[in-house]
Amino acid sequence: MSRLVAPDAPRLYTNGQPWRDARGRDGPRHAVETEFKAEHAIVDLSTQPPKPLVVKCLVRELRIRFYAASTIKNYRSAWVCFLRWYRGPLDQIDQEDIREYLELLVNGGASASEVSVTLSALRTGLDKFCLLRCTVGLVSPRKSKQLPVVMSKKEVQRMMEAARTLRDKLLLTVLYATGLRVAEVARLQWSDFDFDRQQIRVQLGKGKKDRYVMLADDLLPLMRQLWRRTKGVGYLFPSEGRRVDRHLSPRTIQRAVKQARILSGIGKAVTPHSFRHSFATHLIESGTDIRFIQKLLGHTN
Repeated sequence: MSRLVAPDAPRLYTNGQPWRDARGRDGPRHAVETEFKAEHAIVDLSTQPPKPLVVKCLVRELRIRFYAASTIKNYRSAWVCFLRWYRGPLDQIDQEDIREYLELLVNGGASASEVSVTLSALRTGLDKFCLLRCTVGLVSPRKSKQLPVVMSKKEVQRMMEAARTLRDKLLLTVLYATGLRVAEVARLQWSDFDFDRQQIRVQLGKGKKDRYVMLADDLLPLMRQLWRRTKGVGYLFPSEGRRVDRHLSPRTIQRAVKQARILSGIGKAVTPHSFRHSFATHLIESGTDIRFIQKLLGHTN
């Protein structure tokens, strides 16, 4: 088993070197002590614990800190891949090792987003939880800024008409009529709908924040049909195994959108997020106040 670092014995140095800040300057001793006392190592890597145990402890820590399930999944995958590559003593991982591994990913064709997620995972696990401070000063790569795909109202209508099933028609309609993120749509439950006030409660959206969005009239006929099938219990979009205690995965929603795009003959690279961009764009074009749109989208600025 791993040995936890005692609260009264913070580790101030790594490999005999003083901790340095992001600019390479020696950190003030009192600042280092304060930071280390505030958060102690989850795993003491000097004991050379088994790599699977390291991953297990880090994942457990993410869960009790309420990290998003998708973040935990991505971070776990990044840690497993890195530890599979790294062959040296765990407590001697340094910045050069991190740079070499990131360069390996880039040369292997990894995207800027994939490299950024990997660096974030290593920074969280090695620096924050294991106190190695080996990623200090490393900057995430620049991501390419591409214009979002926005559909016209006619293209949105073609997508909805191309959907083959009632579920898929409602999926596309919800994506467009609410502007929700794909994960937020997947987690919608019947109890989130207030038909009297025509509101939908979005629970624990991005940033762990609740908010309300409009319940459009276009959704009501489709929801009535689905209500007769599900009796209004559990998730609006239960898993394909018809278990009301599990919702559709975002990947399943992405496949439904892709199928509708192909059947509609639209040449644009439409994704579930394209409905969100189209929702916001069409509201702006109709003269809706930008601050109100930001509130609907769950943006803080």
